[in-house]
Amino acid sequence: EIHDPDYQTWHDTFPTLVDTSVLDQYRDAYLEGIDKADLLTINLGSNDVVSYSFGKTISALESSDNDNPLYKAAKETLDKTGDIGAAMLKLLSGANTIGKMPVVLATLTNSLRSSINTFKQNFNACINDIYERNPDVTVVVVGLYNAFSGFVLSEDSSVNLGMLIQPTVNSMNLFLKYTANHHRDYLFADTTGTETYITNLSDD
Repeated sequence: EIHDPDYQTWHDTFPTLVDTSVLDQYRDAYLEGIDKADLLTINLGSNDVVSYSFGKTISALESSDNDNPLYKAAKETLDKTGDIGAAMLKLLSGANTIGKMPVVLATLTNSLRSSINTFKQNFNACINDIYERNPDVTVVVVGLYNAFSGFVLSEDSSVNLGMLIQPTVNSMNLFLKYTANHHRDYLFADTTGTETYITNLSDD
């Protein structure tokens, strides 16, 4: 939406994730930067996946009520850290405590699959606009890594969130990599294997 204020992207299920009012403040400077750039580095896609899945999980748990403890805990974490991944972990922790993990896992599986289409649509819109504005720019696209690699709910849990997410990460990276076939001066930086630190919900 910062490229085009009329562009329709997803932010309905959990609207507090996106404050579109701030985009107007930065749009002119952002677009001017694209126009003048010789080299652009792009890292996007994670929010398309996690935000969408987070919102769908909230809905599946019927937790959109501001007074719901699961919603409040996740929202407080998001406000405090600005990290949608941390908010997702807080939501998973609450769902696990009240025995709602089967609902969460089913919702995550479906929403992760659906989110890939949202991601592709949004990425294509961005990259096409960049090259229309500046045909000579070199674009370096930074691939995605699985921030939840090796993550389990607890030390004695068999639920491995990293394994659930990995196929989506792989699919998105393949898309980013082979988009180079449609653009010149497009480079893909593979971040596969990036080390992560939190392995279960008891970690700080």
